Amino acid sequence: MKFVIIFFFFASTSYGQYIEMLDPVTNKVTKVYLESMNMPYKTALDVLNECNKRIDKSPQDWQAYYQRSRSQQILSNYKASIEDTDILIENKKLLNLAYWNQGLSYICLLDYTKAIEVYKKALNYYNDPYAKARIIFLLGCVIYK
Repeated sequence: MKFVIIFFFFASTSYGQYIEMLDPVTNKVTKVYLESMNMPYKTALDVLNECNKRIDKSPQDWQAYYQRSRSQQILSNYKASIEDTDILIENKKLLNLAYWNQGLSYICLLDYTKAIEVYKKALNYYNDPYAKARIIFLLGCVIYK
């Protein structure tokens, strides 16, 4: 009986830990195993608290402002996320990420006119055709609403 239980435990832990994802380039479903994804082990609240400490130590830690902005989005605090991205924009740091993140926050707040303005500005800071296409797609979705 011990061996059967151990076998079922091993089979359940070794064979079911993957996610089926749609590859955006090929449009095919692929299996991504969780061990290969390097998922973060911190929660958004942990990252938020860590970023607050980093900003208190060094107010010019621009990466901390961006990470705090993303954490605020995950916690559905979109106005605080916009405030952090405003700081990045005022100081002309990480503009591509700041505009992208701010546009997403405005969409979540249902302020589509501001989202359109921000995404148009974001187009100026990306050279990658895929990123530009993604922004244009988001603009189309916002305009359609």
